[in-house]
Amino acid sequence: MMLDGGTTRRRKAAGFAALACLAVLAGSAIMATLRFAAEADLQSTAGAVQQAAWFTVKQAMLSTILSIAAAVPVAIALQSLHAFPGRRLVLALFAMPLSLPAIAAAFGILALFGRSGWIADMAAASGLSFRPDVYGLDGILLAHVFFNMPLAVRMLTSAFDQIPADHFKLAETLRFGAMERSRDVLLPAMRQALPGIAGLVFLLCAGSYTIVLTLGGGPQATTLQVAIQQALSMDFDPGRAALLTLAQLALTFVVLAAMPKSPPQAVGQGSIGTFRWHQPGTGETITSALAIVLACLFVGLPLLALAASGLPADHVRILGSDAFFQALMTSTAIALASAVLAVSADIAIAAAINAMQADGLGFRWIEHASLATLGIPPLLLGVGWFMLLAGLGSPFALAPVLIVFANAIMALPFALQLLRPAMDRHFNQTDRLAAAVRISGWHRLAMIDLPVLAPALLSALFFAGALSFGDLGVVTLYGSDHLTTLP
Repeated sequence: MMLDGGTTRRRKAAGFAALACLAVLAGSAIMATLRFAAEADLQSTAGAVQQAAWFTVKQAMLSTILSIAAAVPVAIALQSLHAFPGRRLVLALFAMPLSLPAIAAAFGILALFGRSGWIADMAAASGLSFRPDVYGLDGILLAHVFFNMPLAVRMLTSAFDQIPADHFKLAETLRFGAMERSRDVLLPAMRQALPGIAGLVFLLCAGSYTIVLTLGGGPQATTLQVAIQQALSMDFDPGRAALLTLAQLALTFVVLAAMPKSPPQAVGQGSIGTFRWHQPGTGETITSALAIVLACLFVGLPLLALAASGLPADHVRILGSDAFFQALMTSTAIALASAVLAVSADIAIAAAINAMQADGLGFRWIEHASLATLGIPPLLLGVGWFMLLAGLGSPFALAPVLIVFANAIMALPFALQLLRPAMDRHFNQTDRLAAAVRISGWHRLAMIDLPVLAPALLSALFFAGALSFGDLGVVTLYGSDHLTTLP
């Protein structure tokens, strides 16, 4: 595929401009905080940094292993029962955990698995004295699997959907069973997709803040993110926070360096789609259905418990209160602004990646630059900007803007994962024709791009907005009686 020079230059320029803005915003906050690293007492701080780093790696590694181990059989089951009518509903259910505020998800897990949750109540009704304890490492792992297993399933399902249907037709012609089909057709796709999925899940778990803060259960379950928050908001020890941030960034860059290059999008192959040349047998149908049902129960029951726990509340009083209305309006405005900023930057970055691919240039560094934001604690951004602005006046006057920027940076890598595959497919399919008929600029955007990319854009906007809507990071620093969000 060849682009005209003007289109290539515009896409690259837009992407580089977005990355430059990201570098200035994140870099200024990091530098403002890291300049205190030289003032830190290494002798008294090294132990705390080492302990937090070790627990971060341990819980992230265990969470990743459990999430991937649970996701693989469910994704294979969804591939096996590709034609059953509820497949879209299952994938829609699996999209809910990451779009749910982390604090709300923690309450849902407690409502189901807590000492006074549904499971404990059912055990008591059965005459058992079972009281599950979800605080500490067990609760963190449970919550992380709740969030990341559905994400891994959706990403694996997307990878399976890129397999040419001819492969499945050949497997059916050769009378492959479930094991042979998984080994010879699905396994190659999993080998390409799983390292990247595992790396993303690891980064999500390593950067988890609200879940660890809510379900950690004490100082023995302190991650780098929580330790940074404690150093800044409780002890106000910028030196220790700077060293912890260095450890967080180092861990992120190590994981990014180990992540493989993204496989090329399978575009232009007419046989790719959800249709498959396979009819599962009775045994395969039963085991696949069981895996899907168990996964749906694991994801759906905490959501149901969360909804049920809110039923006894005085909804009329809560919804009619000024405090609720003000918090709702504030959260909505911040979420909308953050989502628009994040998706706008992602559009530019994804377009630049596509243009560099078309020119045969290396683009992996752009992906890493966008994913590197996962290693930057949102609270660190807030504190860094606070330090920069403190000498110029009251930083609290700019609190809403700073929260919007921090949430946009937080949501950027996730929205990019939703946008980039759709934009790659669309550009690869339409660039040559658009160049041939000389359609570009706003005319191309209105007639060619928006009609096709609208679903992906709306999904990215919704997802980025949901992440910002449920954020409990930077707002803990800038929040006040005059600036209160729902979390």
